Amino acid sequence: MSLIDLHIHSTNSDGELSVEQIEQLSIEKKLEVVSFTDHNYINRYKSDKVRIIKGIELDCEFERNKMHVLLYNFINDEFLSKKIDELSKEKLLMVRKLLKNINHYYGIHIDNTNGFIKNKRDIIKWLMNNGYGNNPDELADMYTSRKSKCYVPTSNLTFEQLAPFIGEKTIVSLAHPDSVSGDSNYLDELIKKLKKYGLNALEVINLKHHVLSYNELLLLAHKNNLICTFGSDFHKKEDKIGVECENEYIRKLLK
Repeated sequence: MSLIDLHIHSTNSDGELSVEQIEQLSIEKKLEVVSFTDHNYINRYKSDKVRIIKGIELDCEFERNKMHVLLYNFINDEFLSKKIDELSKEKLLMVRKLLKNINHYYGIHIDNTNGFIKNKRDIIKWLMNNGYGNNPDELADMYTSRKSKCYVPTSNLTFEQLAPFIGEKTIVSLAHPDSVSGDSNYLDELIKKLKKYGLNALEVINLKHHVLSYNELLLLAHKNNLICTFGSDFHKKEDKIGVECENEYIRKLLK
């Protein structure tokens, strides 16, 4: 067994620590392999002290399913960066409309003149920091999700649009699958469809999501001949970093 972590967020997205701080923490915790998977951000950090797999966590959708996809060793970085920039501009327009709706329906004025709010995650973070709640899922349901009367659609990459970034050695993993659905039968059918467009891995351990058990997700991965990926979904200083992983899975990840 070895310690690895293929799902880590730094200050380049919504994490609290810099990549340099996380690198040092990884060394202290004796992690063998890590990946900085910041949201919609291409991290080019290199280290000669810990092995880093190039990674990113992308907001995607497929047949009205919102999902996060972890890409490792992806290709066409510049083209992907351009697509992310285009979507970021569309999201800024969405944010303006959403903030206007929140003010209209709930009387909550969020001043974004300095542009610090760039997406729905930032809105939830602001609401939590300003005492409107401490459960992000409940806040999303009230203020930003499809369930909310404030809802404004978000522009995301479709899963089919990932094709140009998938190379021979690219790992395409569905992150925290039980955030898409807690129904393993539904996920099984969804996975079969996603495999046609390049899905070849499943995140079977994520320390922030526990709707489906490790064994249930492992069964889904094996049933669909998918590579298993493992991560803590590290964001905060107090979060645990590193996940125990059997060496056979590491060999498959690194080959």
